[in-house]
Amino acid sequence: MKKIAIIGSYNQDLVFRAHRIPSEGETVQGIGFFSNSGGKGSNQMISAHLQGADITPVLKLGNDPYGQQARALYKRLGMPLAGLLQDPNEPTGMAGIFTGENGGNSIVVTGGANLTLTADEMVDAVPQDTALIGFQLENNPQAVFEAIRRLHRQGAKILLDPTPVTELPDWLYPCLDYLKPNEHEAAQLAGYPINNPQDALAAARILQGKGAKTVIVTLGVLGSVLCTEEAVFIPAAKADAVDTTAAGDIFCGALLAQLAADQPLIQAVQYATCASALSVTKQGAWKSCPTAKQTQEFFADRQEMLKPVPLQ
Repeated sequence: MKKIAIIGSYNQDLVFRAHRIPSEGETVQGIGFFSNSGGKGSNQMISAHLQGADITPVLKLGNDPYGQQARALYKRLGMPLAGLLQDPNEPTGMAGIFTGENGGNSIVVTGGANLTLTADEMVDAVPQDTALIGFQLENNPQAVFEAIRRLHRQGAKILLDPTPVTELPDWLYPCLDYLKPNEHEAAQLAGYPINNPQDALAAARILQGKGAKTVIVTLGVLGSVLCTEEAVFIPAAKADAVDTTAAGDIFCGALLAQLAADQPLIQAVQYATCASALSVTKQGAWKSCPTAKQTQEFFADRQEMLKPVPLQ
């Protein structure tokens, strides 16, 4: 098992459930509330850890009760704590999550300490023998870009989940061994509308033309498109959605864990698809992360329906 690091964000999630998500200016009656540990980076870290990866989590917390709660969670899960940094002034990141009965969600994020994590801190926290590093964009994007450049030069393979989506500098793409946008992010980055797998393939080829080596475009309930030199469509693993919060993060964490275990790329994406599908059957962010055993059993029952379809 190769060592991996995931560099990213921690947010305290405040989750409001209602029959439907309110429109702008509208008030609706809630049917439930809970608070949960989240953040795209943290979700991916916990997902990879529960899949058995040898992971170093790197993030920054506030000096407040939510930051203390995060440290306690990581300790309880048996995760390394050395990469959990603390900002003396900014609060721990926060997210307000609004979910409807259909499993959809809308999210508002306040970055707090996440936005003060510097490129130097990111690079310094990663052990030198780390082979694979995952990033998202809930930290300061310029710091993320610089850390990717430096860690790529050191020989690590890089996976970027470009969310929340922002324009990427042209020089960054050749540093990306794996670029994993969803359909909305891929459409914005490529400047190409996506309505089906063929559109996702076209957008992925544009991003590869900029220098990204492998592009994986996730398409929600449809599945995903995986582009290397060849391209395949991988169908979704069907599941009854209760809460889609963190489904994309859990996909990334499971994918990184599979890549660290040297699994074939197509199989790694199929496996991550199953982890993501399992996650939507439960409420919450990290609490919906499946274990390796749960994912393996789910994957074994659904391999036939996950057969890749060649695309041209």
